[in-house]
Amino acid sequence: MKVYLGKDRRKPLPATKQKTTRARVFLALESEFTADGMKAFLIRHQFAVVGVELEHGHVLERVKEIAPDVLILRMHRPELRQARYISQLREVPNLKMIFWISKSDLECVAQLVKDGIRGCVLRSSPRAELIEAIEAALRGDLFFSQAIQDHLGRAAIRDLHHASGLSSLTEQERRVLMLIADGLGNKQIAKALHVDRRTVETHRRRLKQKLRIDSVARLTKFALKYCLTDPE
Repeated sequence: MKVYLGKDRRKPLPATKQKTTRARVFLALESEFTADGMKAFLIRHQFAVVGVELEHGHVLERVKEIAPDVLILRMHRPELRQARYISQLREVPNLKMIFWISKSDLECVAQLVKDGIRGCVLRSSPRAELIEAIEAALRGDLFFSQAIQDHLGRAAIRDLHHASGLSSLTEQERRVLMLIADGLGNKQIAKALHVDRRTVETHRRRLKQKLRIDSVARLTKFALKYCLTDPE
């Protein structure tokens, strides 16, 4: 999983005509004026805006009904801390969440990523970053505006990347990861989990794909750093 950092540029992003399947985007913002402007901008760049909601109390119900690909959410700091609300949104199949935040919300970014969002874009950033954030989320990557990256620092961004990758693992994949950290081979892991060896090989391959790690040594290092206890 890659982390894409926004670039501080002022030129508008040219509309692309290459998209064959338009991503379906739902907007949950705080004002009709803001929503109308963002909707027009996204449509101009070949995205399908399938819904707009100005009342946060109705967002979950409407998103479950419409099932968009991407949700762009504007929430204020007290609401940003409501992990239960975000976890309910995560239950919507294949939904990617991007938060549109103010500078006063920066302290919440780390927790938001751990809760499962795919990106954060500052309201004051160039609008081109919003397109980059959507495209990164659709690829399964994270995105942060350049100003957010500057605020958090590269080490913190890297940790958020790893935390996001870890949160995407299934329970069985986490078990396999722990057993790899214990030094077990595929045959031993298969015996411990009562599955066949091919199943373990599949889990190991998916671990490498999800975590963007290409060697057993790095996989073991990751497991020791981020998975110190058995999920059970």
